[in-house]
Amino acid sequence: LKFNVTPMPMDGAEIVLDSAVDLAYTGAGVTPAVTVILNGKTLPVSEYDVAYRNNIDAGTATIAITGKGNHTGTATTTFNIAKVTADVVAAAHFEGHAQSVFTYGDIITVKGSIETTSAGIDPTFGETVLLMYTDTALASAEVQGNTFKLVYNTTEKLLPIGPHCLTVWYSGSKNIEAASTAVDVTVDARALNVARASAG
Repeated sequence: LKFNVTPMPMDGAEIVLDSAVDLAYTGAGVTPAVTVILNGKTLPVSEYDVAYRNNIDAGTATIAITGKGNHTGTATTTFNIAKVTADVVAAAHFEGHAQSVFTYGDIITVKGSIETTSAGIDPTFGETVLLMYTDTALASAEVQGNTFKLVYNTTEKLLPIGPHCLTVWYSGSKNIEAASTAVDVTVDARALNVARASAG
């Protein structure tokens, strides 16, 4: 008596991702382990091959499970690779020294860095950092490595006399979230030099 055993199709297979895996951008391929369940039974790994697509950059990645042995066909699922978060560290400087109080006519330099929450993941050259006063951009710069320098001349008169909470805003990238921080500065009026004529 001869009979043929037809491989079972993978249609309808449930692909369960390992929930312990951090599905965030790492700079390398993200390859979460999977469990494949078909008709209520967990398939042994010898019964399928696993392939990953679009699994490096942040966004939607695909897992394809292709049956072999007693199984045939392909089942797919997707998962999300999240951007890494970043912190902006910044402080105001004048003539090379950190300070927060300036006089009209001074040049305010804001220096800082972009620090991501994942070791080894740094911004790329050319990403933008802005120094903002409410909705007005006072200065812009490109990230160099993971550092930046923003320069604003108070004689441009975009920043009124008085105390201000400025925002340093990092644009982010396809793999790093945008981020911002506050920098407090005060701009004082310049004292007038009044020459007094001598009497007599």
